[in-house]
Amino acid sequence: MQSKLIVFTFLLISFTLLFGCTSPNTNISSETAKPVIYVTIVSHNEDSSPRYDYLNTEAGYLKVRDQLLKMAKIVKDNNAKWSYGPEWRFLEAALKYEKGDVLKNTNNKNILRYFSEDLGFEIAPHSHESGEYSYADVAYLIEQLGVKPANVVSGFIAFPAETAEWSRFNDPILGEKYDYTWDVGTIWGAGSAGHVGDEQKKSGVWKPKSESDFFTNDTTSNLINIGTCNDIDSLVDEIYLSKTAPADKMYTAVIFFADDWLLVPEKFLAYQAQIEQMNDYAKNGYVKWATFGEISDTWENEYNSDPNIFDCASGTSSSTPVKQQDIPSQQGKCGDGTCAPIERSKGVCPEDCPS
Repeated sequence: MQSKLIVFTFLLISFTLLFGCTSPNTNISSETAKPVIYVTIVSHNEDSSPRYDYLNTEAGYLKVRDQLLKMAKIVKDNNAKWSYGPEWRFLEAALKYEKGDVLKNTNNKNILRYFSEDLGFEIAPHSHESGEYSYADVAYLIEQLGVKPANVVSGFIAFPAETAEWSRFNDPILGEKYDYTWDVGTIWGAGSAGHVGDEQKKSGVWKPKSESDFFTNDTTSNLINIGTCNDIDSLVDEIYLSKTAPADKMYTAVIFFADDWLLVPEKFLAYQAQIEQMNDYAKNGYVKWATFGEISDTWENEYNSDPNIFDCASGTSSSTPVKQQDIPSQQGKCGDGTCAPIERSKGVCPEDCPS
């Protein structure tokens, strides 16, 4: 197994607060020639965190299922798009518990079919590739629940370069547990272990050249990478107000949360506020809701695969690739309240990573 690929226990809490809840600026001239910021809601559930005990019992599973459905209604009411990234443990639980009376509030369908068929959400495999489940195995489980998995890898290690393994996604991925092969076309969620030094502040779409040269577009690559911006208000300002951002490029942003955070009322309300704020921008024509699959298709067909790597932190398009050796890996800091993957795997910090 790819033990190095300690992918996405969850994105940093700072990434949870991806967008402020300020009111959007509605004084932007409607006559302005506008590029569009394509926005996706993304969520993950994990296979390893102690917080995921809800998958051990039917009652625990149904508790988070109810919260997912409450969030799904908010997403649908705001005409938003959700790329739902399930991990193998959640999918095995769904295969076990999605039956009988459980299906009454999802049109007599399991939750994945309801998300896909009734609400138009995208189901994109997410995996740590641990416990003998590869990305292909996750895709297989999604298919067993009656849904065709999007050809999107949702979350992967890209930095530092010596720990990255994403280039293997150029070839079909084989199952470790199940006899199944899965093809990838799009990748999202480039990060580092523990998400320290992550380049999640890039907006735009491009084809990464190599694991050591992630921020150079390679027209010959099979993989389309979708970037993430961490500050939608600044991005809107740079495109429409100060106009420091190129007006002929494609831009992207993401609202992210982990499923179990929906069980915390304050966080649930914060995500709802983010979605509603984003929908205000959408109503004004500054952003457009889209799944990752739709973004990839739009980039190829409407933008002629024109790459854009826009740094939301500096407000500039990158012409000089970032040196990946300058992006640190996560060593973890015991006592900081965050269970970093290295801390968890080595068992060195019980105060951050309770058993």
